[in-house]
Amino acid sequence: MAESCFNCKSLVNENYCGSCGQKKYSRIDKKYILSELENTILQTNKGFLYSIKNIIINPGKTAREFIDGSRVNHYKPVLLAFLLSGISAFISFNIIGLIEIMEAYYSKMHLSSQLMSDYMSFTTSYNSLIMLSTVPFLAIITKIAFRKWGQNYYEHIV
Repeated sequence: MAESCFNCKSLVNENYCGSCGQKKYSRIDKKYILSELENTILQTNKGFLYSIKNIIINPGKTAREFIDGSRVNHYKPVLLAFLLSGISAFISFNIIGLIEIMEAYYSKMHLSSQLMSDYMSFTTSYNSLIMLSTVPFLAIITKIAFRKWGQNYYEHIV
Protein backbone atom coordinates (compact mmCIF):
# COMPACT_ATOMS: atom_id res chain seq x y z
CA MET A 1 0.00 0.00 0.00
CA ALA A 2 1.41 3.42 -0.97
CA GLU A 3 1.93 5.96 1.77
CA SER A 4 1.83 9.73 1.51
CA CYS A 5 5.17 11.59 1.78
CA PHE A 6 5.30 13.67 4.96
CA ASN A 7 7.36 16.32 3.16
CA CYS A 8 5.55 16.95 -0.17
CA LYS A 9 2.40 14.78 0.22
CA SER A 10 3.11 12.75 -2.95
CA LEU A 11 2.49 9.00 -2.96
CA VAL A 12 5.55 6.96 -1.93
CA ASN A 13 5.78 3.45 -3.42
CA GLU A 14 9.53 2.88 -2.98
CA ASN A 15 12.04 3.59 -0.21
CA TYR A 16 12.29 7.22 -1.35
CA CYS A 17 9.73 9.79 -2.52
CA GLY A 18 9.86 10.18 -6.29
CA SER A 19 9.06 13.90 -6.04
CA CYS A 20 11.34 15.27 -3.31
CA GLY A 21 13.75 12.41 -2.52
CA GLN A 22 12.88 12.04 1.16
CA LYS A 23 13.27 8.58 2.65
CA LYS A 24 10.07 6.68 3.34
CA TYR A 25 8.79 7.46 6.82
CA SER A 26 9.78 5.14 9.63
CA ARG A 27 9.48 5.63 13.36
CA ILE A 28 12.57 6.51 15.31
CA ASP A 29 13.81 3.40 17.09
CA LYS A 30 17.06 1.74 18.11
CA LYS A 31 17.90 0.75 14.52
CA TYR A 32 17.33 4.32 13.33
CA ILE A 33 19.54 5.79 16.12
CA LEU A 34 22.37 3.33 15.37
CA SER A 35 22.13 4.16 11.67
CA GLU A 36 22.26 7.87 12.49
CA LEU A 37 25.37 7.40 14.62
CA GLU A 38 27.06 5.57 11.76
CA ASN A 39 26.05 8.23 9.23
CA THR A 40 27.23 10.97 11.57
CA ILE A 41 30.81 9.92 11.01
CA LEU A 42 30.55 9.08 7.32
CA GLN A 43 28.40 11.85 5.80
CA THR A 44 26.82 15.23 6.26
CA ASN A 45 23.57 16.41 4.71
CA LYS A 46 22.28 19.78 3.58
CA GLY A 47 20.20 21.85 5.90
CA PHE A 48 22.57 22.79 8.75
CA LEU A 49 21.76 26.52 8.73
CA TYR A 50 18.11 25.84 7.92
CA SER A 51 17.88 23.50 10.91
CA ILE A 52 19.65 25.95 13.24
CA LYS A 53 17.35 28.79 12.13
CA ASN A 54 14.23 26.66 12.67
CA ILE A 55 15.42 25.35 16.03
CA ILE A 56 15.95 28.93 17.22
CA ILE A 57 12.69 30.31 15.78
CA ASN A 58 10.35 27.38 16.44
CA PRO A 59 12.02 24.45 18.25
CA GLY A 60 8.82 22.52 19.02
CA LYS A 61 7.57 22.58 15.44
CA THR A 62 11.00 21.59 14.09
CA ALA A 63 11.25 18.60 16.45
CA ARG A 64 7.65 17.57 15.74
CA GLU A 65 8.22 17.71 11.95
CA PHE A 66 11.32 15.54 12.23
CA ILE A 67 9.67 13.00 14.52
CA ASP A 68 6.54 12.88 12.36
CA GLY A 69 8.57 12.08 9.25
CA SER A 70 9.36 15.33 7.41
CA ARG A 71 13.15 14.88 7.51
CA VAL A 72 14.48 15.85 4.09
CA ASN A 73 15.09 19.52 4.95
CA HIS A 74 16.45 18.94 8.44
CA TYR A 75 19.99 18.21 9.54
CA LYS A 76 20.39 14.86 11.27
CA PRO A 77 19.92 15.45 15.02
CA VAL A 78 22.84 13.32 16.25
CA LEU A 79 25.28 15.05 13.90
CA LEU A 80 23.78 18.43 14.80
CA ALA A 81 24.26 17.72 18.51
CA PHE A 82 27.93 16.79 18.00
CA LEU A 83 28.63 19.83 15.83
CA LEU A 84 26.87 22.28 18.14
CA SER A 85 28.60 20.80 21.17
CA GLY A 86 31.98 21.22 19.50
CA ILE A 87 31.18 24.77 18.38
CA SER A 88 30.00 25.62 21.88
CA ALA A 89 33.20 24.28 23.46
CA PHE A 90 35.35 26.15 20.95
CA ILE A 91 33.55 29.45 21.56
CA SER A 92 33.51 29.00 25.34
CA PHE A 93 37.16 28.14 25.78
CA ASN A 94 38.91 29.85 22.85
CA ILE A 95 36.90 32.98 22.13
CA ILE A 96 35.17 33.90 25.39
CA GLY A 97 38.02 32.61 27.57
CA LEU A 98 35.95 30.59 30.00
CA ILE A 99 39.05 29.16 31.67
CA GLU A 100 40.33 32.62 32.62
CA ILE A 101 36.88 33.66 33.85
CA MET A 102 36.61 30.52 36.01
CA GLU A 103 40.15 31.01 37.38
CA ALA A 104 39.30 34.59 38.39
CA TYR A 105 36.07 33.43 40.02
CA TYR A 106 37.73 30.63 41.98
CA SER A 107 40.56 32.87 43.18
CA LYS A 108 38.01 35.48 44.30
CA MET A 109 36.05 32.81 46.16
CA HIS A 110 39.30 31.50 47.73
CA LEU A 111 38.83 28.00 46.39
CA SER A 112 41.65 25.62 45.60
CA SER A 113 43.47 26.55 42.42
CA GLN A 114 44.49 22.93 41.84
CA LEU A 115 40.89 21.71 42.19
CA MET A 116 39.74 24.28 39.65
CA SER A 117 42.58 23.44 37.30
CA ASP A 118 41.74 19.73 37.43
CA TYR A 119 38.03 20.44 36.94
CA MET A 120 38.63 22.75 33.96
CA SER A 121 41.05 20.29 32.39
CA PHE A 122 38.46 17.52 32.65
CA THR A 123 35.55 19.59 31.33
CA THR A 124 37.65 20.99 28.49
CA SER A 125 38.76 17.53 27.41
CA TYR A 126 35.35 15.87 27.67
CA ASN A 127 32.93 18.77 27.09
CA SER A 128 31.04 17.16 24.18
CA LEU A 129 30.83 13.83 25.97
CA ILE A 130 29.53 15.47 29.15
CA MET A 131 26.83 17.40 27.26
CA LEU A 132 25.74 14.41 25.20
CA SER A 133 25.67 12.08 28.21
CA THR A 134 22.77 14.08 29.65
CA VAL A 135 20.57 13.35 26.60
CA PRO A 136 19.45 9.81 27.64
CA PHE A 137 18.44 11.04 31.09
CA LEU A 138 16.53 14.00 29.70
CA ALA A 139 14.81 11.65 27.22
CA ILE A 140 13.60 9.47 30.10
CA ILE A 141 12.22 12.53 31.87
CA THR A 142 10.42 13.80 28.76
CA LYS A 143 9.08 10.33 27.96
CA ILE A 144 7.53 10.20 31.43
CA ALA A 145 6.27 13.80 31.30
CA PHE A 146 4.78 13.44 27.80
CA ARG A 147 3.73 9.77 27.92
CA LYS A 148 0.31 10.59 26.43
CA TRP A 149 1.97 11.56 23.12
CA GLY A 150 2.59 7.88 22.37
CA GLN A 151 6.22 8.30 21.32
CA ASN A 152 8.95 5.81 22.07
CA TYR A 153 12.18 6.46 23.99
CA TYR A 154 14.28 7.01 20.85
CA GLU A 155 11.88 9.67 19.57
CA HIS A 156 12.39 11.52 22.85
CA ILE A 157 16.16 11.31 22.39
CA VAL A 158 15.73 13.29 19.17
